[in-house]
Amino acid sequence: MFPDYVNKLHEINTWIWLFSVIAPIAMYCLKIGSRSYFIAAAVWILSQFLNLRIEPYLDKIVNHENLVYWYGTWATIDVLCIFAIHFAHIIRNLKIGFTAMSVIVAYAALGLLQVGRFLELELIGSHALSEIYTLGVNTGNIAISTLLTAPIAVFLFKKSNIKQGNRNV
Repeated sequence: MFPDYVNKLHEINTWIWLFSVIAPIAMYCLKIGSRSYFIAAAVWILSQFLNLRIEPYLDKIVNHENLVYWYGTWATIDVLCIFAIHFAHIIRNLKIGFTAMSVIVAYAALGLLQVGRFLELELIGSHALSEIYTLGVNTGNIAISTLLTAPIAVFLFKKSNIKQGNRNV
């Protein structure tokens, strides 16, 4: 479909993921960002480190006969992340903010993509969704990373504009 695009997605995904880990730390140090944002960011970061730990083991045990472990694991993690974000907001009596809700929607889309791909392989037996799956997972990860990185980028942009504005006075 878009082989060069998929390769670029992998490359961009790595860098944006790194920024999505650094951005919440920077926001915390600068004392900006809502508690809702930090809940979503913490769940994202923990899930990504969990994914990095689990993936090598899944690669070893998964073959065509037990694909349920691969797709089921990722879909379960997505659902658990949604639950964790929602539950943390309930416990802290917080309103779910834009970033947290957007991350929840992205996790839901990723989970549905995992289930859809599994059902396609098991019930239909085709590989029609193969490229869409690859594109979707990378795009979902980039979307969440961008959502978590955007507030610090906006803050830095506004801060640089304020400094530039003061020079012209």
